[in-house]
Amino acid sequence: MKKLTSIIFAIVILKSICLAQGIDSTDLDFGTDSLYNLQLELKAKQGNKSDCEFAIINANKDFKNNSFSLHSPAFFGDCSYCAVLNQDYNIDWLFENDLFSNEYYRCYDSIMIINLIQKHGYDIFEATRIKVDRLESTDNWISNAEFIGGQNELLKFITTRLSIDSIDMTYGINTKLYIILEIDTTGKAINPIIKKGIGENTDKRVIEIINEMPYWKPAYLYGNPIRQQYIIPINIDYQ
Repeated sequence: MKKLTSIIFAIVILKSICLAQGIDSTDLDFGTDSLYNLQLELKAKQGNKSDCEFAIINANKDFKNNSFSLHSPAFFGDCSYCAVLNQDYNIDWLFENDLFSNEYYRCYDSIMIINLIQKHGYDIFEATRIKVDRLESTDNWISNAEFIGGQNELLKFITTRLSIDSIDMTYGINTKLYIILEIDTTGKAINPIIKKGIGENTDKRVIEIINEMPYWKPAYLYGNPIRQQYIIPINIDYQ
C-alpha cells in the first residue's frame, strides 16, 4: 500500500496523565463494606457508655490484640505519612464514618497514640514525620513513569518511526490521536490501546511503535515501583 512520503506533519505531546493510584498501588485500608459492618456491630454494643468511654475501651482492647489504627476524615491523594506508619509500625489509617462522633475518634486515637509511644519507647509519630520529609525529597518515593530523556525524546521516538498511510487521511484535516498504554514495574510499555485513531493501517503502526519502545523509568509509590497508566494525546497536522 502506497504511503505518503513528502507530507509535513508535527506530533505534539499535549499532556501526559499518570494515574499512580490506579494499578498495583500500595493499598491503605480507608474503610470497606466489611469494616463498616463490623463497626455497626460494635456500635450496637455501646449501650449507655459515652462516646469517649466506649472509645477508650475499644482502643485498649484493639491495642492488646495488636490491631493498631488511627483515623481521619476522607481525603484524596497520596498519604506518605500513612504509608510509613503502616510499613514501619503496622498501623492502619482508616477513614472516619458517621457511625461514631468526632469525640469517639478523638478519644480512641489519643489512647492508641499513648499506647503506641509507650510500646516502642519513643515518639514514633515524630520519627515518622522526619522520615517522610527525607523520603519525599528522593526520586523513587513518589514519582510518575518517565520516558528516558523526557517528553522531547518520546516525541522524537514516535515521529521518526511514524509514516501516515494515504488511505487513512484526508488532505487538509487536523487529526487527533489518543494512545493509552501502561508502564509496568520494570519500565516496559505494555497494553497499548488506540482510544481515538486515524485509520486501521496507521493505528496498527502506532501500536507497533509503542511495542518497540525502550524501557522507561517506572513510576514509584511509597518507594515501590508500580504499574501506571499513561495517556498520550497527539495532534497531527499534515499537508
